Order: sequence, then structure tokens, then C-alpha cells
Amino acid sequence: MKKISLIIFFVLVLALSSCSSQNTEDILDDLLLHSNFEYQLNSIVTDEIKAEFSEFPGFGMYILVDSRIDIFEDDINVFMEENPTTYYDVSGYPNCLDEYVITRIYTSDPAISVYDYSVGDSYDEESTIAFMDTIGFIKSDKSRFTFENGDVYIRLYYDDENMIYQIVVGLVSRCNVIF
Repeated sequence: MKKISLIIFFVLVLALSSCSSQNTEDILDDLLLHSNFEYQLNSIVTDEIKAEFSEFPGFGMYILVDSRIDIFEDDINVFMEENPTTYYDVSGYPNCLDEYVITRIYTSDPAISVYDYSVGDSYDEESTIAFMDTIGFIKSDKSRFTFENGDVYIRLYYDDENMIYQIVVGLVSRCNVIF
């Protein structure tokens, strides 16, 4: 009887684990349908993709930034304010030591949309929370305009006039590391 209980327990654990990863895949598929980034979260970065960017090295990851940025002279955030651009964090996912993929995307480009949110749009907090809730993203306790759904999060940065000036989408690793 104990053996049967253990087998059932392990089967349930495996089933629930696969549901969780499938859920993240479904969320990423939906995000792909509702955003227009050139490259998507969880995409493998090829040499051809790297050739389009400057590569800024980091600890256990690297950032692909606009090739016009001098990574040793320019401040990325200042550059983003003055030049609408999108850049990508690349690191191991779902575990930090796994294959390197795009784990976070930053944009200040008004031509990019994420679920109909774009840089330059104005929204109040109440309508943002209500809309994000309808698409399955729940307001996080970590930051005022961070919304989470499984391992995927969306962070909207607003100025004092409730205008979006930056959008970030990203993945959370299995180690609960937010990239």
C-alpha cells in the first residue's frame, strides 16, 4: 500500500510540475501575440542576433544594447531617454546555469506595444490594475506597477503625469531570481 501511495504521490508531483511549465509557455505564447518586440522572451540568442547589438557583459548574464551605444562611455538609461530603443538581458533560464536565452526586455520605444500599453500612453493606476487582472497578471507587492503571471512579469514605469516612459517584461528563474 505504501508503494502505491508513493507512486501516486510522484505521479502527481510530475503532473503538477509539467502544468507549471506549460502555464509559463502559454503565458509566453500569449505575450508573443500581444507584443511586437523584435525578439521575444525565452528566445535563444544566435550569433546573427548578437551581431545587431553591442554586448555589455555582466555576472552570469549579458545585455544586448543598441549598437550605437558605447558600452564603456554611455549610460544606457540616459541613452534610452533620448533615443527610443529596446535592449535585452540574456541569461540562463529556467535555472541560472541553463541555456542562455532572453530573460528580460526593456523598451523606451513608443512603437513597441505590450497588451496595448506603449511608451507615451497615459493610464491611471486603477484602470491598469483592472486591465492587467483581466489578462491574468496580478499586481505584485514588490513594485507599484509590476504585474506577475506565473514566471512572467510586466513592469510599467510612469512619470509624474501618469505617462509610461519605459516597459519591462521578464522571466523569474526557478531559483526565484528576477532577471
